[in-house]
Amino acid sequence: MDKEYIDILNDVVIRFCAHHSYKTKEGALKALVKRTGKFQGVSNSENLDQAIAIYTKAAELISSGHYTDRSANTTIYSAYEDILFDKCLSELQKQVPNSDEQLASAILNWIIFWYYLK
Repeated sequence: MDKEYIDILNDVVIRFCAHHSYKTKEGALKALVKRTGKFQGVSNSENLDQAIAIYTKAAELISSGHYTDRSANTTIYSAYEDILFDKCLSELQKQVPNSDEQLASAILNWIIFWYYLK
């Protein structure tokens, strides 16, 4: 996937899943189609489904606490470095087969912020 397309798709899935914008999946798809008109040959519906699946599974993985290691963190505050990012990304790709690695990475970074650091 094109980086610009991934950025748009990531933004739409965050607005839909985290901020509850667009009201329905169809509303999110309409927004995605409107924002990605210049991209030819992309399957917005399939890509949105994949992004939602990645988002949902990434939220579960980060919320589970199994992908953190605070041994090097000497403060009481959560830090991005606490997350075992590669291990989590690998598990995410196993649980959401055929997922785009760049998209999964972008969504995972957001999930870490939203569910762990915030």
